Amino acid sequence: MNYDAFEIQRYAVVDVIKEKILSETTLNAWAEFVLTKYRNKELKKSEIGQKGTVSENVRGDFIYWLNPDSSDKITKECLIFLNNIREELNRVFFLNLKKLESHLTVYPPGGVYEKHLDVFKAQTPHSLQRKVSLILYLNQDMKPSDKGELVLYDHNNKAIEEVYPQFGRLVYFLSEEFPHEVRATLNRERISLTAWFLG
Repeated sequence: MNYDAFEIQRYAVVDVIKEKILSETTLNAWAEFVLTKYRNKELKKSEIGQKGTVSENVRGDFIYWLNPDSSDKITKECLIFLNNIREELNRVFFLNLKKLESHLTVYPPGGVYEKHLDVFKAQTPHSLQRKVSLILYLNQDMKPSDKGELVLYDHNNKAIEEVYPQFGRLVYFLSEEFPHEVRATLNRERISLTAWFLG
């Protein structure tokens, strides 16, 4: 999981296929699952902020929240995978991550998510907050011309990393430290598993 990079940079990029964390077969099954639901109009239009405002100019994706009570095989697989990562981050970095939120995501061509942080103002002093953000890309056969990069910024508004949405690439970072944006894809949908670990 490239823990050395995460310890130094507070973000890391991993190829889960090369690292033998997940197989191509598993990733393809997850992608097909969410694409089928997207084509059947079962995904929800994304919202922004705690008030749940819809603004396609700011955020243009469609999402399928992963419910821990679901009985479907793909949801269970995704949540087992994510909880294993949460437990491993706790073991290595003592982050005290207690729960996760996650959804499968489809950005249609032209869909963006403008620069933002993944944290909200705490509801109460003891509210759990997003500590680590994670994205796993599920697109087969993406080409550089398809675009759709994730761009991480520092707090001086300087772009420090562009992550191309390559099949099997996973990026994770401290939620409070990195403003980021999703650039538009030009020719096809951009598919991912997105999660936040809370503590």
